[in-house]
Amino acid sequence: MKFATRRLLVCSLPFLSVLAFAQTQEKVDLDMVTKIRYEGFRNSKIKEIAEGLIENIGPRLTGSPNMKRANEWTRDQLTKFGLVNAHLEAWGPFGRGWWNEYVNVRMLSPDTQTVIAYPKAWTPGTDEAHCGTAIRALHGKVVGRRRELRTAKREAGV
Repeated sequence: MKFATRRLLVCSLPFLSVLAFAQTQEKVDLDMVTKIRYEGFRNSKIKEIAEGLIENIGPRLTGSPNMKRANEWTRDQLTKFGLVNAHLEAWGPFGRGWWNEYVNVRMLSPDTQTVIAYPKAWTPGTDEAHCGTAIRALHGKVVGRRRELRTAKREAGV
């Protein structure tokens, strides 16, 4: 009995010390918290940063010229903020870059109408206009019409 009690005490001692250590609270530096809050509310540059990236540079698809501009702009901003080692680092081989210069989709018959369309990223461009038959594809209802769509696309030259 004496041996079992001593063994229980020896085994529980590490757990009790961890529990006591976990109960101690970290002292909060309220002066530093006040300084951080002041910077966030009074000297925030978030509006200028968001405007620079969103309005001035625009969409940043990986590998695009806008991505390069955004990276360089951010590095320059960090340097202005006082960081002494702000630099760009190369990362793995990604592949080719891509950007959208111009897209124009129009219906020519039975009437003329502009169609709102956006190209899928990294699709190859064309040097000339392409004409073809319109394909109606309702969302979720294309599955049963694959053969018909493939035939229509082949005839349209797509």
